[in-house]
Amino acid sequence: MSALEASPGTTAPPTGDHLGVDVPGVRNARGVGGLRTTDGSVLRDGVLLRTAGLHALDEPGIAALRAYGVRTVIDLRGRTEATQFPDADFGARLMHLPLHEPDAEGADRAERSLRGAVAHPGLPEVYREIWQTRGEDLVAGMREILATDDGAVLVHCTAGKDRTGVFVALLLAAVDVVDDDIVRTYAESAERLGRGFVDDITALMGIPAIPDEWTGAMLESPAPYIEEVLADVRREFGGAAEYLVAHGLTQDELTALRARFA
Repeated sequence: MSALEASPGTTAPPTGDHLGVDVPGVRNARGVGGLRTTDGSVLRDGVLLRTAGLHALDEPGIAALRAYGVRTVIDLRGRTEATQFPDADFGARLMHLPLHEPDAEGADRAERSLRGAVAHPGLPEVYREIWQTRGEDLVAGMREILATDDGAVLVHCTAGKDRTGVFVALLLAAVDVVDDDIVRTYAESAERLGRGFVDDITALMGIPAIPDEWTGAMLESPAPYIEEVLADVRREFGGAAEYLVAHGLTQDELTALRARFA
C-alpha cells in the first residue's frame, strides 16, 4: 500500500454498524459507523447504509430500514437496471444517480455482459471511468447526504460493491477514514454477497445456470482495485477531498460532510 497514506494498525474496528446491518431481502448491508479516522476518532453509526439492490425488499426488510432511519435512497444503477428492476417503495426519498450504464438489456445481452466481466481488467476500467467522468454526479450524491438531516441515507447499486464501492471509498477518504479501513470495507463485499447473490441475479435476469468460473467475476472485490482508485485520485488531485472540491463541492460543504459523520 505504498502509494496510499499510511494508516495505524491492521486490526478491524471492533464496533459500529460497519460490521453489518440485518435487512431481510437485501444483501451486503452495512453502515460505515466505527471506521477509524486519521485523527484517532471513528465515524458515527446511523448516517450511511450501503447495500446491494433493493428489488427483493420485503415487509421485514422495510421495517428494518425504517428502524435504521433511512430517509433517502441513492440508486447508483444504470437507467435500464433501475427501470427493469425498480427498488421497492417504502416511503424514502429516491435519488437516481447512475454512475455506470452496463451494456445489458435482456437475458442474452446480460449473459454476454457476465461473460465479458470475467476478463480482467474490466472492473478497474469501470472504476476509472467513474472517477474520471462522474465527478459532478459524485458531488451531487455527497450533497444529498448533507441534505438528509432527518435520518440516514442508503446508497446502493446491484451488488453494492463496484459503483457503491467507488462512491463510498471516495466519501470515506474525503472524511479522513484511514486507508486500511477504506480498503477493508470495500473488500468485504465478496464474502458478504456469497454464492446466493449469483443465484439471485441469474434468476432475476432470466439467465440459465452459469459456469463456476464466472461467479468469481460477479463477486470479486480485490483490495488492489480500490487501492488503485485512491492512489490515482491522490496522484491527480491530491486526495479525495480535493477531487470533490475540484468537481464543485465547496469547502463549507466539505466541512459539513465531515461533521455529519463525526
